Amino acid sequence: MLARCPNCRNTFSTDRSGRQECPACGKPLVVPEQAAAPSAPGEVGPGEGTPWERRDRIGLVSALVETTQQVLARPTEFFRAMPVTGGLGGPLFYAVILGYAGLVASALYGAVFQAVAGSRLLEMPHRGELAKLLPHRSLGSGDLYGDHRPTDLRLGAEDAKPG
Repeated sequence: MLARCPNCRNTFSTDRSGRQECPACGKPLVVPEQAAAPSAPGEVGPGEGTPWERRDRIGLVSALVETTQQVLARPTEFFRAMPVTGGLGGPLFYAVILGYAGLVASALYGAVFQAVAGSRLLEMPHRGELAKLLPHRSLGSGDLYGDHRPTDLRLGAEDAKPG
């Protein structure tokens, strides 16, 4: 069974439970006994990993939905069940799918917003008019350094113009 040291977070393999020392840091720790199989649907038993790791058995869409539900509703349980080895391909695939789903949702939201408030968006103040209302002074050309130029900012420059 795999165990994780609470002190150094090292994951190691052991064949017994109970009190023992971490092989990496040498501090004492207690390895719990192997838990029984999950009783409720959606729970993750020992060694089963996350729903995303079981996507070949439960299906891609089901794994995507269950993984997202676990991450949002039960993150501690999810990250305890998440394997610490196995490469980045699976997690990156999950991230790409969710990223594109977010992109599509954002585009649909933008299209609906544009359809509902389209003509009213043109009536809003333009950027220049809005900038006049802001309390700070906008930076024009040459205003970035105030009255000084970048060459004037050198420390110890004898030829700097008096400011």
